Amino acid sequence: MHLRRHRCDGARHGRAVSRGLAVAFGIVLGALAAVLGSRARDLDPLADARQAELEKRVRALEVGSSTTKSSSRPVVPPEVQAKLHRELHTARIARHDREQVDPEWSASMTKAVTTQLDRDAVELQFKVTRVDCRSVSCVVAFEWPSRNASLPAEGSLVRSLADLPCTREVLFGEAADPGGKIGASMVLECEKPAAAGK
Repeated sequence: MHLRRHRCDGARHGRAVSRGLAVAFGIVLGALAAVLGSRARDLDPLADARQAELEKRVRALEVGSSTTKSSSRPVVPPEVQAKLHRELHTARIARHDREQVDPEWSASMTKAVTTQLDRDAVELQFKVTRVDCRSVSCVVAFEWPSRNASLPAEGSLVRSLADLPCTREVLFGEAADPGGKIGASMVLECEKPAAAGK
């Protein structure tokens, strides 16, 4: 996972970075909490156990962060947050890949996601290489020609598709070399509207 770092002097910047990390981590935690347990899925028991363990670790990190509000440095090291983010993201993609396809929902969501991302692609300089919507979730893959080209999107991409009833989580990969292509994946987990008469 690529972690952006900016160089600046002064305690104010340190506090701002800490707040920024806390907010970013809070977004991820909130998104996960909103989705986990919101619906039962037919998952393999081992995957259930692993997901439960990851949830437990998220809660422990959240409690640890909340008990040191006055600290100017994050309680959880960034590399630990990054590792946990990667693990949770991978688990969510695996869960998506086991999901059955609802043809009507899939077609509708694929169109909605693609339409919105087509509007953002020029400004954020990405190419969409995959949109896979199934019955309650979608996975989208992005590609940029270089690390520098991807930088403007790193803060904006997670806020895209805000009109959809879905949580969104984005993970950026590492380029093979400084001039190489860079990719990212987004997982959307959505609430389906209740069927008429139910």
